Amino acid sequence: MTSHTFIAKAKLELPDGPSVIWLEDVAKTIGTGHKIVAALLALFAPCRIIERACGQTTPLTPDSLATIIFSSGSTGEPKGVMLSHFNIDMNSQGATQVLHLYQDERVLGILPFFHSFGYMVFWFVMFNNATMIFHPSPLDVAAIGELIQRYRITFIVITPTFLQLYSRRCTPEQFSSLRVILTGAEKLSARLAAAIEDKFGIGPIEGYGVTECAPVIAVNCPDFRAAGYYQPASRHGTVGQPLPGVSVQIVDPDSYAPLPACTPGMLLVKGPNVMNGYLGREDLTAQVMRDGWYVTGDIAALDEDGFLTAWL
Repeated sequence: MTSHTFIAKAKLELPDGPSVIWLEDVAKTIGTGHKIVAALLALFAPCRIIERACGQTTPLTPDSLATIIFSSGSTGEPKGVMLSHFNIDMNSQGATQVLHLYQDERVLGILPFFHSFGYMVFWFVMFNNATMIFHPSPLDVAAIGELIQRYRITFIVITPTFLQLYSRRCTPEQFSSLRVILTGAEKLSARLAAAIEDKFGIGPIEGYGVTECAPVIAVNCPDFRAAGYYQPASRHGTVGQPLPGVSVQIVDPDSYAPLPACTPGMLLVKGPNVMNGYLGREDLTAQVMRDGWYVTGDIAALDEDGFLTAWL
């Protein structure tokens, strides 16, 4: 399932064998009547009626499979990560408790949905009934700067690599409406963080996650300030504190014995965000699950205040 526009822009050659469903052709078959019926169902029908209208025959439960996101992880071998509705919902709800989206918030959606980070951000915004402005490519720097300025974007989620591009070509005026710049998927260097704050007047915050955990494990948050009150919610050099409901443990990589605070070791994660397993690979699933804990394979340390430092 693809589009002529995407194939042309990506300069791809489709393989022989699979039949292709072109989105442009499908769009031509959707008339005004179909749109009216869909709108009425969305506004007034119970979820079960909508499911039946879409061809769903088996009742869904929170543990039903919602998506399969392929990830190569640290091994380089593609694996289908099976995430349930419960995994995605709890990860988004946990993020909502610490990363508040206000009524007039406007979030920029530029990370692809086939990436767990972009997929989670979409549901995070939808659950909070906030506004989201989409652009198909995070590499289109000029268009990104114009979008942020035109729509007065307040919240952007991005990788440090793309943020580096924006720091070179976007202006402080374009970024003047931003309230939060949240980075993830790779390490945010202190040098880049300082450069962003110097140029745009807003310091980026960093989070950490893996596809197998739907994906957010820990995140720094904007500090809270009010008259006579200040509560820090972020710490430079860390990836923040674990989300509500998510447990982390630092253990010895060989013996799996728990390690004291501030001691680097293997990071284990347990919580409602941990995947159902790898598609068709029970052997690989067994390798990364230990007594209900997901073995990330990353080295990390946890300080006395619960802030996590991860070496990616």
